[in-house]
Amino acid sequence: MFDLNRAKKLLKALEEEDRDLLVYSGPISRPNLDRFISTLIDAKSRNRQKISLVLSTYGGDAHCAYRLARLIQDLYFDGGFRLVVLGPCKSAGTLVAVGADELAMSLVGELGPLDVQLAKDDEIAVRASGLDTLGALAMLQSEAFKAFEHYMVAIVNRSGNTVSTKTAFDVSGALVAGLFQPIAAKIDPHRMSEVDRMMKIAKEYGERLGGANLKDDSEASLERLISGYPTHEFIIDTREASAIFKTVLAPSESEKAVVELLPEQVLYPTDSTDVLDVTEILESIVKDAERKTTVEAPQDETDGGGVHGVGDREGDCGETDS
Repeated sequence: MFDLNRAKKLLKALEEEDRDLLVYSGPISRPNLDRFISTLIDAKSRNRQKISLVLSTYGGDAHCAYRLARLIQDLYFDGGFRLVVLGPCKSAGTLVAVGADELAMSLVGELGPLDVQLAKDDEIAVRASGLDTLGALAMLQSEAFKAFEHYMVAIVNRSGNTVSTKTAFDVSGALVAGLFQPIAAKIDPHRMSEVDRMMKIAKEYGERLGGANLKDDSEASLERLISGYPTHEFIIDTREASAIFKTVLAPSESEKAVVELLPEQVLYPTDSTDVLDVTEILESIVKDAERKTTVEAPQDETDGGGVHGVGDREGDCGETDS
């Protein structure tokens, strides 16, 4: 529980650091982005030069993630943007990390691949990973090649080299085509085009955000985030993140305090999305505590204070002996 003294201490620390501290918890989407922009502009009215954004999300819209990161870059420039990861920060959240000047991660903080999410056919509110689609295609290609190689070598060896390479090639090709064609026929070219387009969008936005905190070969680091992992759920922890980003710090005391102040929002991204200004929350705690202290303060019973009854003071007219 945050008491008055601790809240004041954190407020003072943020002021001394010249830093705003905001929390975004939930899917990154257009209506929620509008709420965040409003909160961000209000916070910027303090005219502080730095911001720590605690982002807790399983992902969302890449366009909105780009808009969010770009706006923070425009308002807090010259290295003033720090992304704080204290829990899950996946997919579109990783795109925001690309735009940050610094990355602060706790030991349980998680980034994820910069992966696109596509709606599944005939499903409501269920999405598939672009990495799953690309992975399935890569597996099909790999298995087809291995099957072709196996058939060709087997035909040549078992024939005692009496079958020509050309004949073995043609027979192996026909066998592989017969085996894999029904599977390949299930691949939707429009789906593949959609995946490719969304991957390009992620890359283009990443490049435009600058990737100031990516390792020296920023293009390779960005490509690693987009397609260097086998699945959407892959965990990029602090150690893995340090191989991709230049600056990966431990959260400051003020940033770590957010876990205690808002544990449900930070550790478990909310479905409804919460956008919160921590400075406002701390100021509210201080005001409530001071108001409560004032209300509960005892009345001053010394001379000159409080309410005196009739005849309580020397010289007042009370009952006297006749």
